[in-house]
Amino acid sequence: MKNKVSVAARLSKATREHVSKLKKLLLASDADAVRQGIEIARVLGDVRVFDYFLEGVTYDEVML
Repeated sequence: MKNKVSVAARLSKATREHVSKLKKLLLASDADAVRQGIEIARVLGDVRVFDYFLEGVTYDEVML
């Protein structure tokens, strides 16, 4: 079995700082702050940031 390293462990210092700031916005109770966090993540366009937030998320593609 392959030893899997978490996404967080592979982030650069700069990316960890982005993730920390985004996490505060995305977990805020204020909807405007959440929207701002989403927009910042989108503009950054850093795949590693999305990988961090989506780590462990799975979905089944089912047509309804």
